[in-house]
Amino acid sequence: MTSKSENSQALMGANYKQKIHDLITDSKDPQIGKLIWANLVEPPNPLVNRLLQRVSSSQALAVVFEQNGLIPKNITEIQNDLGAAQLNRLKNSLKSRIAAIDVKAQVQALESISAAFITSEDHSWPQLIDDLGEESPIGMWVRGELSSSLPIAIVGARACSRYAQRVAYDLAAELASAGATIVSGGAFGVDAAAHEGALSVGGRTIAFMAGGLDHFYPQALAGLQRQIIDGNGALLSEIPIGWRPARWRFLARNRLIAAFSAATVVVEASARSGALATARRALQLGRPVGAVPGPINSALSVGSNDLIKNHAHLISSAEDILEMIATERGELFSFDRLDSVMKIESQNATMGLDEAEQRVFDAFPLSGIASIDKLSEVTGIDHFMVARILSTLELGGYILKTPNGRYQRMGRNS
Repeated sequence: MTSKSENSQALMGANYKQKIHDLITDSKDPQIGKLIWANLVEPPNPLVNRLLQRVSSSQALAVVFEQNGLIPKNITEIQNDLGAAQLNRLKNSLKSRIAAIDVKAQVQALESISAAFITSEDHSWPQLIDDLGEESPIGMWVRGELSSSLPIAIVGARACSRYAQRVAYDLAAELASAGATIVSGGAFGVDAAAHEGALSVGGRTIAFMAGGLDHFYPQALAGLQRQIIDGNGALLSEIPIGWRPARWRFLARNRLIAAFSAATVVVEASARSGALATARRALQLGRPVGAVPGPINSALSVGSNDLIKNHAHLISSAEDILEMIATERGELFSFDRLDSVMKIESQNATMGLDEAEQRVFDAFPLSGIASIDKLSEVTGIDHFMVARILSTLELGGYILKTPNGRYQRMGRNS
């Protein structure tokens, strides 16, 4: 006589087999097939990428779950190439996730948050990502407007100094004004400052997230992330909708920032900062890496200073970053465009301002308002002299006095 337990196990087995059959059927649509695989495995997964290079998504499911009649004819070659034991371990690791996949719910979730799932077959796919090879994402979820026009990563510590926040903001604003896309990780500290700097000038910015795009994380930065989506930017993630951020997903996410970007700039990083992992991966990919120098007695700058000692480019201005890209990666972009941008960036050398006037002018945020007190603090010039210089700059059309007695930087005259 069959026990209730045996009947239950038999039912579960039947449901499991039916679920696999349904997934194989759904995955005959190439886009849905990649979406299913992206839900099944924790990225990056070189074994699955190698398998998907050889067969379609539906055939890959048939191979892993041994569905006779659907297995491709070259199965022996595939098993020899990838390893039958590895494929068996992959099957066992996926069993717990099979039941959780609901393709219809995933598609509905995409529509509900106005998101898209893209793969390497899509025209919007960022080609530089493919340099990751077998560690490339199977697909990515996107909310917003994806742009890869002169992508530059600005990264650094979450718990950063005010100096680092200011530098990240200003570099991002200036580069975004020149047409670059600012890339970062959507976190506190340097990441947030970089995104804010790009948005402040109406520029493009991309945030790579470590969780599903149906939830903003961290919640305290939900407003900033909405601004990115509503502006000229996008949130990207290789993590499926409904999945939460985790430490290992932040680490995996760093490789995407490095690969997506033509160059990586570390503004401030301690000896153990995750930003250093992004820089190392960028170097492995042959991308230029720069770092902003920090105080030699600051633990927050140990990692970024070490990068400079180990041949990263020393970055002290947006122009340094553009020169770094033009020198090492110019073939990726229009030299005419870089030349015109760098010409704009270097106009300060012929502005006709004396040293003190130039210092006060450069102390302004590229977007925003500054007070006499703040400019005096940043430049080290006394209040009286700052006030006189501001009057000169105002007469020259470089700044504008606001109704509340502070000053707005207007731009650089030629």
